[in-house]
Amino acid sequence: MQDVKEIKAAEEAEAPEEAQSSESFWDQFELEPLWNCSNPQWKNQQIIEQNMQAGVEDIFEGTELPPRSPAGKRYLWGAVTLRLCKEEDLPQIMELDRKAFPDPWKRDTWERELQMPVSRWIVAKVEGHIAGYAGIWVVADEAQVMRIAVQEELRRLGMGSLLMDELHWQALIAGADAMTLEVRESNITAQDMYQRKGFVSKGVRPRYYADTHEGAVIMWLEFPEEELEERKIFDGNDFDWMRLEP
Repeated sequence: MQDVKEIKAAEEAEAPEEAQSSESFWDQFELEPLWNCSNPQWKNQQIIEQNMQAGVEDIFEGTELPPRSPAGKRYLWGAVTLRLCKEEDLPQIMELDRKAFPDPWKRDTWERELQMPVSRWIVAKVEGHIAGYAGIWVVADEAQVMRIAVQEELRRLGMGSLLMDELHWQALIAGADAMTLEVRESNITAQDMYQRKGFVSKGVRPRYYADTHEGAVIMWLEFPEEELEERKIFDGNDFDWMRLEP
């Protein structure tokens, strides 16, 4: 049997050089919280157009940031883009997955995920570096959040919120009427974020996680009626899952 250390070393070798040195990459940015930036480039063009049609002139709140901070660093949020996950992203995604979860997925699992018709995975990227990823399965009228992870240096800045907003949109246009997810009982920070997104707790699955045997809080979000009505605009239209970078 192959030694565990050898397997891990082989997996890490798959990651490109820039991914393995990602810790220093983020030093060039001023890590200003997302909510302080009024118009970063990842903002959803479809939402902009819808609000313009509805006569809403200013759909973003907050103070727009200059290109660089007083320290001369670039602001991170001006460089973030969202797009669908591609196979070429897997080495960096797997690196982040190993850091974020005690049960990281193997490459063949990720490859299957990208090929499954019910599966939708998105990445937030900054100049080729994965800032975070998230994915859902959409089956019938329900979307299940599978995984969501953010680089440690970028946590508590709104990146997870950004990814959840995009998953919400993807689930909605895929025909889902609701979203569901499980989160560790001990992960209060994530639970608070999900609650701000409208999720409510529906109970606990005891001893759900194999590594700690702690329970999983089941959270549920019913899409508002107004969103379900707005979805009809897209019925029958052929457009990409992602409205930004393909």
